[in-house]
Amino acid sequence: MKGVLMILFLILSIQSFSQSFIGIVVANTNDSQIGKSCDFDKLRMIGEFNTIANSIKYKLELKQLSGGSFNFENLQSTLDKLSCTPNDVIFFYYTGHGHNSNDLKTSWPSLDLSGGMMPLELVHEKLTSKGAHLTITMGDCCNKVNASTPVAEEYKIIESPSQDQLSNINNLFIDPNINILVSSSKRGQSSYAHPENGSYFTTKWIEALHKMVNYSKTLNWNILLNETSNMVSNELISGYSQIPQFDISTQNVKAVIPVPNPSPEPSPIIPTPLIKPEDISYTSVSAYLNDIIDQSKSKEHRKDMVKYASNLFVNDGVVEIYKGTTLVELQAYNEYFMRVYINGPDIRTINFIESKSERASNGIKYRKIAVQEIWK
Repeated sequence: MKGVLMILFLILSIQSFSQSFIGIVVANTNDSQIGKSCDFDKLRMIGEFNTIANSIKYKLELKQLSGGSFNFENLQSTLDKLSCTPNDVIFFYYTGHGHNSNDLKTSWPSLDLSGGMMPLELVHEKLTSKGAHLTITMGDCCNKVNASTPVAEEYKIIESPSQDQLSNINNLFIDPNINILVSSSKRGQSSYAHPENGSYFTTKWIEALHKMVNYSKTLNWNILLNETSNMVSNELISGYSQIPQFDISTQNVKAVIPVPNPSPEPSPIIPTPLIKPEDISYTSVSAYLNDIIDQSKSKEHRKDMVKYASNLFVNDGVVEIYKGTTLVELQAYNEYFMRVYINGPDIRTINFIESKSERASNGIKYRKIAVQEIWK
């Protein structure tokens, strides 16, 4: 599929197949409203599981619950019977309906299965008790209080570049001893999907994974999930609100799940204009670049981003512009920002290539950044 490149095939690894990547995919593919979308999500995530497992030389143990097997009893049995070693990875993925309740004092949704509801938090608790060195529990579902799942309009998929970064893959799937709980929206919110092209959160998570494996120098789960959250929040179609949430805990330490007080939904995340130099990061640079071209923002806002983005650079800072892996142009940063501001309506996204960028001698601001522009 164009725009979703298999970026991991060429990654070399010394890992053996003695370790297992246990992928559990639970998808409500028979639902009359979201079944096609869930089936699309299922196929994409199985593809990601295969690619990641092959890349890190882990044996893939795939467990699927969809169609007629999508029910409470089968999921409970799968979780109870699951076993692993401390060297394994467990990645649980759910796509389907979800709900929260006034009776439940939790931030996390419950999974709406045939035959009963199962809290995502409980799934995570059961999986982390198995003792794998990395456990990821991800639910792409609504988190509304007693509400059903609406379907959003069609959206465009951002094209991903292609470079492989073995160190980033190791940072995500081999090195950590952590547990990760993720839901696609906060308490009280819906999660959106296109009827045939899949769920919005799943699409953005895959895009963020591909983009940041390629372009980030030091990738970890906190950076990846923050980037996913920013992509979902900043690029939702007008009038919709969906803010993903996640909790990362080190193993042998009980995860602290926040209990929210009733409050209005937070506004979508936008970069803080007056960014402090010590806070300059992959996420802040990427956010500034894409805010400048974002036509859903006012002209005044985009002009402010041009002005404030100068805080990312030393005075003689430059921007390298790549087409694929080929350097095609070099511009002073202020000239570059004005150019993309003017051409913003024709640019789909700007990928910040951190691996080719350089900090100034103070180690904070940038002397040079590298970018790849994806035009419409």
